[in-house]
Amino acid sequence: MPNYFTKESYAKYTAYVKEVENSLFELQRKMNDAYETGGTWHDNAALDHLTEDVVAANTRFNSANKLLKDVQIIEYPEVVDSVNIGCGVSILLDSQPEKFQIVAYGDSDASNDKILYITPMAEALMGHKIGDEYEAVIAERNRKIKVLDIQPIKK
Repeated sequence: MPNYFTKESYAKYTAYVKEVENSLFELQRKMNDAYETGGTWHDNAALDHLTEDVVAANTRFNSANKLLKDVQIIEYPEVVDSVNIGCGVSILLDSQPEKFQIVAYGDSDASNDKILYITPMAEALMGHKIGDEYEAVIAERNRKIKVLDIQPIKK
């Protein structure tokens, strides 16, 4: 499956990956400095800490960089008739009202109900239309969902 980005979210995300890469290079530089001043002996605490930091930063960089493989740039739709990337959806989730925006990589923000299209909730909503009532398993629980409204995301 492609990794969907909007033009704007791709630019934002590639800037983030560059920041992570620069951070990794800076940690590697500091690690080299610590090695030159204290050697590799077990009592070189700075080198030990920086080694752990470099491993963590490298993992973060590799993870972030993986999303840049198989990228597909999309535009959010101006008109929607079913739940898809780029729409806001109002639902009843187990009789409780909820609102979400289904977004591409780089646009997600859970604190503002902007959920990535590959999350379990988004996947449970995708393709459904206003009025659909159904059950879906989300987080290993059977959930009752009713789609109340679907709107394109306003930019």
